Amino acid sequence: MVSMSSMIQSPIQALVRPAMWLPVLRKFHSYSETWKIDASLDNFMTSVLAAVSVLIEMDTAGTYYDVHKVDSKDGFVRIFVLTWAEWLDVIEIKTTGNNVEIFFWVPFLDFGLNKTRLQKLREAMPQGILCT
Repeated sequence: MVSMSSMIQSPIQALVRPAMWLPVLRKFHSYSETWKIDASLDNFMTSVLAAVSVLIEMDTAGTYYDVHKVDSKDGFVRIFVLTWAEWLDVIEIKTTGNNVEIFFWVPFLDFGLNKTRLQKLREAMPQGILCT
């Protein structure tokens, strides 16, 4: 279970993004992918939320997933991921046309953990949604 202080701090950290202040270090603190989708926006958004549910069920590390914001009209999802140590990772999914931009930022070097988390999210998506 996540502490109350982490739940209160998460939206503030996601807004301020302290890990992104230093341009030289920015690439160490973020990871992004672009996906091609072959589905309607509604189907894609439903699939993303279903995939997050699959990730929650598969998790064995004590990670807490909070779907913080969903805007189906604009095709935007923000997910707060709090590790067992209560480090905040943020996943943002934005759609433009048939492209989806996935952006993941963290306040520290993660040694590929978040790239792996996005790969698991992609793999949890139903067949036929992603073309990549």
